[in-house]
Amino acid sequence: MVPPSITRILRYASTKSGICQEASMSLTKDYVRKHLCKIVELDRRYGFFGDKFENFAQKHICVEYSSPNIAKEFHAGHLRSTFVGQAISNIVEAPGNKVTRINYLGDWGMQFALLAAGYKKHGDDTLLNQNPVKHLHDIYVRANRSEGKDKMLETARRIFQDMESNCPDSLHFWRYCRKISMEKLLKLYESMHVDFDSYDSEGLYVEDTKKLISELKSSNLVKTLPNKALGMDIGGTSWYQSAKALATSDVMLARGDGTTLYLSRDISAAISRHKKFSFDKMVYVTDVSQANHFIQVYAALERLGYDWAMESADILKHIGFGRVIGMKTRTGDSIFAEQIIDEAIRCVEKDRLEHSTRRSCIDNEEDVIRKLALSGLICADMKSKLSKDYKFLWSRVLDSKGDTGIFMQYTHSRLQNLKKNCGYEIRLDVDCGHLISDPIATDLFHQLLKYNSVCWTAYSELQPSHLTNYMFKLAHSIAKAHRNLRVKIGDVPKAQARLLLFHCAQITLRNCMMTLGMQPLDNM
Repeated sequence: MVPPSITRILRYASTKSGICQEASMSLTKDYVRKHLCKIVELDRRYGFFGDKFENFAQKHICVEYSSPNIAKEFHAGHLRSTFVGQAISNIVEAPGNKVTRINYLGDWGMQFALLAAGYKKHGDDTLLNQNPVKHLHDIYVRANRSEGKDKMLETARRIFQDMESNCPDSLHFWRYCRKISMEKLLKLYESMHVDFDSYDSEGLYVEDTKKLISELKSSNLVKTLPNKALGMDIGGTSWYQSAKALATSDVMLARGDGTTLYLSRDISAAISRHKKFSFDKMVYVTDVSQANHFIQVYAALERLGYDWAMESADILKHIGFGRVIGMKTRTGDSIFAEQIIDEAIRCVEKDRLEHSTRRSCIDNEEDVIRKLALSGLICADMKSKLSKDYKFLWSRVLDSKGDTGIFMQYTHSRLQNLKKNCGYEIRLDVDCGHLISDPIATDLFHQLLKYNSVCWTAYSELQPSHLTNYMFKLAHSIAKAHRNLRVKIGDVPKAQARLLLFHCAQITLRNCMMTLGMQPLDNM
């Protein structure tokens, strides 16, 4: 709490609006200095330690995100899952939780069997060698549009049965597709500065799922559904009773031919992960359309007798995000992630060529440009509440002056240059009386005070937008202070107090950026 001993009423006029504003603050110079020293001491921990996190109990949290399909292009939905999942993982890790980041690849099921069937009919080994993932993606699209799709689906069913029966020929093609997809994915993730602790996949749980289904056949938990499919009634579970959108209480676990389903493989994956990680929470990050799927998964786990799967346990959680509308390159090309990232990079390069102030000679310019482009994309994605759809606009990504990731990077870099070139060293024994007498300085200080509360809200709600919108306000306060509070002045005590304030502002901005998945730049 701010000590109430000294109350200052500061009146100042806004030079832009001409409106007289009034700010009442209970500040002492000792309190301001103590809090700034605390920021310096905590450094990378500032925001997610102390105050609201004082009695925080650390947990082990697994977060599943990104989860692209093999042999397909990495599209906009997976890009958003990657950005959101990375931010959520950083948010839950920041207070000291152990976080296991899981990438659950879609490498099994009828969709892959359809690709295999399509390749038998339309595949070209030469094109496959030239650009394997693109050719396989084109094959899958063609197979879905085939005039003889019914016959294609029948072939796919036979292939899938062979896969689940461990047929060497079917598994050879699967292993090839998985290998080339992983090679490309790892390069993409490395370029995005994204890391995972575990590369999981549906295919790894096929045998566990078949064993589970075999055991269930002799129990009273399952029932026969139409077409001899095997199912389960989840009507008595806590998840089903609180659900509003499930059309039926029956969930299908296996097809009539005995093959597994996406849902049953997800059930086996959850059981296996709980045994392996003993997680306190399992978070799934996907688009909102999968909400009912996860309710069925959780309800089935509860029906199987797993207490940790009950809704009241608050262990299993789905974070659904809305669609990205209109994510295309400026020429209207398709929505593949690499094309979007490359387009953002080209736009940043063009901007740097057109503005001489951005063409400073730096050794790692290519890396700087990529980080700027990714920062723009990340911030555009994190502005709104996750469940909402948002319209993709390049101006929302690339503006160097508005509420964008690029402006955040410029702000951080300016602070670094100020510290480097001001001629003073950062000291903690400064007279903060020079700060509390200046409304612009106190405005920036109050922004710093808010960060812990914002971090707690973002953590409690698992909503990165709280951090994003705070970061925008902080950056604008920093920009205003940078314009008005000169540090290269002869008044040494005042200069050192301002320098400490700017240093703490940089720490806070950097921490916020890193939590959202951005790589703060010191030199641009």
